[in-house]
Amino acid sequence: MQPSTYDLSIFKGSVFRQGLIWEDDSGTPIDLSGSIVRLRAYKSSNKGALVVDLSSETGDITLGGATGTIDLYISATDTESMNFGQAVYSLEHLPGGSEADRVILLHGVITLDKETVE
Repeated sequence: MQPSTYDLSIFKGSVFRQGLIWEDDSGTPIDLSGSIVRLRAYKSSNKGALVVDLSSETGDITLGGATGTIDLYISATDTESMNFGQAVYSLEHLPGGSEADRVILLHGVITLDKETVE
């Protein structure tokens, strides 16, 4: 399975939420029960500085089990402390928590929007 490309935007100082659904080719949700999903973003594609590190193990990602939902969350406090322009990321599925069976679901660029709206 080839990972899909999907770019994300985070607004500095604002809550970041992104909901996703993982489905097979026929549109049936993939059961994520017992799985770990994580998102890691680096300042460059050759694994520069880690700038975002989310995981279902730490509660930054909530999984919907049989519904296939993946909900990403970063608090406003955490986005306020971020300091990068763009980073490359991958969203990984570890079935049963197994690193050996890791599948990259999504990858792309995360842009941190530092502009303030008044």
